[in-house]
Amino acid sequence: MNRIYRVNTNKLAAKYNRALLIVNLPSIAAVLTLLAVTLINDGKPLTIFNYKVNFYILTAAVAVAFFTSLFSAVLTNPVLKGHSKETYIEICGGDMVISQFVESAKCEGRHLCYKKLWVIKMADIEDVFYTGRYIVISGKARLFTERSDRLRYSRTENGIEFEHWWYNENGGQTLDYIQFRDYYPHGKWLTRRIFNTSEKYKAQQERRRKFNDRMMNIYKKVKSEK
Repeated sequence: MNRIYRVNTNKLAAKYNRALLIVNLPSIAAVLTLLAVTLINDGKPLTIFNYKVNFYILTAAVAVAFFTSLFSAVLTNPVLKGHSKETYIEICGGDMVISQFVESAKCEGRHLCYKKLWVIKMADIEDVFYTGRYIVISGKARLFTERSDRLRYSRTENGIEFEHWWYNENGGQTLDYIQFRDYYPHGKWLTRRIFNTSEKYKAQQERRRKFNDRMMNIYKKVKSEK
């Protein structure tokens, strides 16, 4: 049972758009104030000085808005690309992997991507709840904060296996719960989905255990009668 849920880049972009709007509020306020002053001038002709002041204010406001928008695009585009590639939730059999992009950097001509990676067994999930901005999963988990190329893993019938064997049993930080930002299309639905999937997995494992116990008892009984 392998499922993957990708980040909603539109939802993430809206966060940066709101920040950009807040930064540009002084420029917008300056233009609106200038317009209001011009309109309430009672139809009196503007002097050369007034025209110059209006021109400088408008030029400054447009320049500030332009450069902040350009600077924002330069900063946010790599972030959105990083989240699009590295931020996801994947259920791999009995394990769940939560990956979240942190930052990117260039080192010795190479483009490096850093991320957080939580690994939790479905059987260890105790509860999942949604706080409005965050998804919280209660249960024993491991957290890795490392370069993405060092956290590569393969999907197997038993869950996941890291390419760097050390991470399979060692490394990482042990946590009692996972909390990560909701960048997904339907946070509440995803929260319920994770919890229901973990409960189904636990029930399946319990049925398998009872079946194995029953088969073992039958085997012992048959063996004792010989």
